[in-house]
Amino acid sequence: MKKILHSLVFLLVAMMVVGCTPAKPQELANKSVLQLAQENYLEKVDVDYSYNLAIKMEEIKSNAVLGYRTAGSEAEFLTGEMLKEEMEKIGLSNVTKDEFTLDGWTFEKA
Repeated sequence: MKKILHSLVFLLVAMMVVGCTPAKPQELANKSVLQLAQENYLEKVDVDYSYNLAIKMEEIKSNAVLGYRTAGSEAEFLTGEMLKEEMEKIGLSNVTKDEFTLDGWTFEKA
């Protein structure tokens, strides 16, 4: 399910990028829309920034040995705070935190 959702999000972003970028008639004849979308997306994406953000997210964990964040844990909350700050830092506007109720737990020992 997660792979399908990621694929759909990628496809949506790809279609938006293609729609915003003028293509030459020759390119359209030789390449599929998906190929053009992938190329346009990869020209704009900052792989180093994404990688470093992922590494930064990995530093916040519920369990020092196993390295995960469980739902409702302090580590999950802190990661959300960090991501909100990061979104504001890169210039996104109208960034919000929405509260919701869930059953959460923090692994301590087994």
